[in-house]
Amino acid sequence: SPAQRAQVETLLNGFGRALELPEAQFDAVTALSGSGPAFFAELLAHLVEGAVAEGLNRQDALLLGTQTMLGTAQYLVEASMPPADLTRAVASAKGTTAAGLEVMRASAVKQTLIDTIRAAARRSRELAAEA
Repeated sequence: SPAQRAQVETLLNGFGRALELPEAQFDAVTALSGSGPAFFAELLAHLVEGAVAEGLNRQDALLLGTQTMLGTAQYLVEASMPPADLTRAVASAKGTTAAGLEVMRASAVKQTLIDTIRAAARRSRELAAEA
């Protein structure tokens, strides 16, 4: 019923932003939102390793990294800004961000992340077919 739908929406929005999508998109949702926390944690772990290699102690690097992820996500939500716009705003020409982005863009990181989501979505479809 509409009242039940509103109640569920209110409940789910208490944990974050709820989004109603067609069932055909559930595998992509599972890949991004269900598996995504592990993917973000994996990325964070590697960024922390880089900071440790540059002399930060692990505890400080983890705190800075988690706060950076949290602040970035919060800013993107509050500003309703596409990630590419934030990237352009942060990366000044010939600056430190540009140097790091150059390495990222020269690597296969983009395709690897796309493939990561596609593999998780594919597995979600396989599990649904097995059920």
